[in-house]
Formats: sequence, structure tokens, C-alpha cells
Amino acid sequence: MPRRLWALSAVGLLPILLGGCVAQIRETRIYGAARPASGARSEVIGERRAGIDGAFECRDVAVTAPMVREVQIRRSFADHAQDRNAALAMLLGGGIGLVAYGQDQVQCPQQGGGCSDPTNAGYALLGLAAIPLGLLAYNAMAARDSLVLEPAEAEATPGQWRACSQ
Repeated sequence: MPRRLWALSAVGLLPILLGGCVAQIRETRIYGAARPASGARSEVIGERRAGIDGAFECRDVAVTAPMVREVQIRRSFADHAQDRNAALAMLLGGGIGLVAYGQDQVQCPQQGGGCSDPTNAGYALLGLAAIPLGLLAYNAMAARDSLVLEPAEAEATPGQWRACSQ
């Protein structure tokens, strides 16, 4: 019966340990200035419009394409899942130490310890402590900042309006 009770307790605690331990991550994007991509070309395009007096006006527009911009993506934790993971890992690690110390004192009280074998409870706590430690590592990897290049709009530099030469 004690073995069955231990197994049911472990299975019952598993949802509590896993519930809400994957952190929600907040993402902020910081856009840099647009710059020409490698292989970008500049083209001059003529524009024409009707002026106020009905005569046509023209201008040259220099268009540079393709353009890119650096985007820095900053990620941070939006909840306290990392705090819960660290607390659970420390509590389970402390439990491992207490179980090992208690087992050592029960088996070798006169010799000052050092003669006990690891117990099944210690192994179980070690296995449970691996869960929040794994989630700590997973969340830390998911919250890393990154830098990416994204396409930007073509840059157009218009010239001055002038009378069109026919």
C-alpha cells in the first residue's frame, strides 16, 4: 500500500508542478533605419503632373530598391513562471538534501554519517527537480533577444518640379 500511495502522490503532484511553468514572453520590436540591401540599385524615374495654370510640370525621382532594416527583437517574461520554477527546483533540491541527511543519520548515527546508500525517495525528488530545471532552461532559451533583417519600402528621393521640356 505505501508504494501505491507514493505513486498516486507523485502523479497527483505532477500537474501542480507543470501547471503554468512555461513562461509567457513579451516581445518588443525596435526598428532601425532603412538602408540599401546588397545589390540594391538606384533608378531615376520621371514624374509628370498638371500645374495650376494647366501646363505640365516634371521632376525626376531617384528610387533605390531593395531596402532592408535591422529589427531588434527584445523578449522578456510577462509572468512569474520563472520564479515558480526556481522556487520548485530549490525546494525539491532541499528535499533531496534532507532525505539524504535523514537516511544517513538513521543508518549510521554513531559514525557521523557517510555510510548510507541513496534512497528511492531521493531518486524520486531528483527526478521531480529535473522538471522545473528543464523548464527554467527552456524559458531562458525562448526569451533570448534576436536581431533580424526585414525588407523595407523603397526609398524615393524626389527632385524639384520644373517646366517640362518637350
